[in-house]
Amino acid sequence: MRIYISRLLLISLLLVGITSIYSFSVTHYLGNIYEYSFGLPLSYWSIYSDSNSRWIFTNLFTGNEMVRINILALAVNIAIFYYLIKFIKFLFKKLRQNN
Repeated sequence: MRIYISRLLLISLLLVGITSIYSFSVTHYLGNIYEYSFGLPLSYWSIYSDSNSRWIFTNLFTGNEMVRINILALAVNIAIFYYLIKFIKFLFKKLRQNN
């Protein structure tokens, strides 16, 4: 059985990965622990760490206290990017037909 993944889905997965490299939301907890939330438009990945960096690779590889992943928010992010790209593709196709 062959699995078919469209280019739009691959592009949306790539965009979800790119938008989760830098943390736009940092919450300070007691002591030296910070919560870094990753993912746009919905944050789906939280890392609790004592490092002072917003970059995902620094927080993953310098030691962390806990990692939390919200699978539903990840699926919604992928769906948002997928339908946004599909809508943009539809608009370009309509503009090309009108010319």
